[in-house]
Amino acid sequence: MKNIVTVQDGTEYIYPKDASPLLSSGEAVLLDIRTEYEFSYKRFEAKETVFIPFEEFTIELIEQYKGKLIIIADSFGLESKKLYPVLKENNFNALCLACGMHDWERVGMTIVVSIDFQLSGSCRCQLKPKRMVSKNK
Repeated sequence: MKNIVTVQDGTEYIYPKDASPLLSSGEAVLLDIRTEYEFSYKRFEAKETVFIPFEEFTIELIEQYKGKLIIIADSFGLESKKLYPVLKENNFNALCLACGMHDWERVGMTIVVSIDFQLSGSCRCQLKPKRMVSKNK
């Protein structure tokens, strides 16, 4: 495997262009730990994706993937860094996707978009579905 970057704390990252072939071929599984809103709107193009929001993650939920390379992905690479040591301590073969969905999309990797779940907001903490249905009508 090429272009694996190890940072000072030992976390290993893979760039989107290097992760894409592994995910397309089924050599790796993508563990998407973003929020349900984020996952519903934009999805990574991968042969096998496991969606488990970061807050709901338990090691038992991914036990069946122990023999595969797991690429942990989030929006910007911040939450995946927190989950990486948990997987390594439990003997999983894992890497973090460098800069998450942000970089995946920026470098032109394929994504699946659902306009029904498009988000809007001035920052990540204020994201809401764009098509909100008013219950007051």
